[in-house]
Amino acid sequence: MPKKKDETERIFLTKEQQGAMAESLRRYFREERDDEEFGQLATELLLRHILREIAPDIYNAGVRDAARYLSQRIDDIGEIEIYVDAAR
Repeated sequence: MPKKKDETERIFLTKEQQGAMAESLRRYFREERDDEEFGQLATELLLRHILREIAPDIYNAGVRDAARYLSQRIDDIGEIEIYVDAAR
């Protein structure tokens, strides 16, 4: 059974960020969809859907990738011998 999306999984953006993203979506529809106009309400609803349903999975994949990368780097540090006492 898929996990239910709840309030803790939402990505919150400032009004300015939302506005910039909405404009990007409108520009996409104008330029890539043969001048198809996408109104403000439709754009805001699409952006809300993306933020609630799609963005959390993309964000979590990025966090997993970063954690995997950092884990590998930490393992590399463990293999480095920094100081060897010649008197031993």
